[in-house]
Amino acid sequence: DRLLVDIFAASCPWLSKVSGPDACLVTGPRGCGKSTIFRWLSLKAHLHKPIHEIERDLTIFGVYVSCSADLQNRLAWIRNEADAEEYRHLIVHYFNLLVTREMLKTLAMIARRPERESTWGFGETAEGAIFDFIANTIRMPQHGPLRGISKTERAQELVEAELFTVQISFQRGETDRPTTTPSFLGDLTELLYLHMSALQKTPIAFLVDDYSTHRISEPVQKVLNQIIWERRPSHVFKLSSEKHGAILNDE
Repeated sequence: DRLLVDIFAASCPWLSKVSGPDACLVTGPRGCGKSTIFRWLSLKAHLHKPIHEIERDLTIFGVYVSCSADLQNRLAWIRNEADAEEYRHLIVHYFNLLVTREMLKTLAMIARRPERESTWGFGETAEGAIFDFIANTIRMPQHGPLRGISKTERAQELVEAELFTVQISFQRGETDRPTTTPSFLGDLTELLYLHMSALQKTPIAFLVDDYSTHRISEPVQKVLNQIIWERRPSHVFKLSSEKHGAILNDE
């Protein structure tokens, strides 16, 4: 991340269109720099810098999600409408957990900064509220006392454990287990928006990279569209895709 930020060329003529607070779809051929821009827009990539440089360079709270690294290998076997409908709830749940994990990684880095509360508004109250929301919503078993780690790091452990459990459910065809709903991410970001003052001027943007049919099949994209294009004032989604690779129009 540090190397990427150091060598990034901010002279890209359409960078301002992608880096703003609006939802967008960035298309282009493989190798044209879509992933580089999305990774640079991720807040986590900049959290090694002083706060004044972060505020100068970024206008969004970017959370990067890679379809090629985190979704393709898990969901590529779902290639038809019947399978997508059968596993709809697990697909939604897995995507929710994946995005939440990346959000928590960013929050954990903010929690280690001296201005975590004065600039970001991420104090103990906010951290506790987010932990309680995640622990209660994903219906994890008794998580026990916290020892030696922050509540944000503990929440990340709970999410990663649930991600592994969902992978096993896919393999076993267990479609009747409890799952989060398509509104989960919206509820989470509204909670963050309520507690974190920085989000008043730097809105959350989920940066879903390589959302193309060769990574995520059309039936799976149609399931995820109900999450990605939900209208919430607390967050937006930004997608990158190869040309004609994102299926945006469905029932």
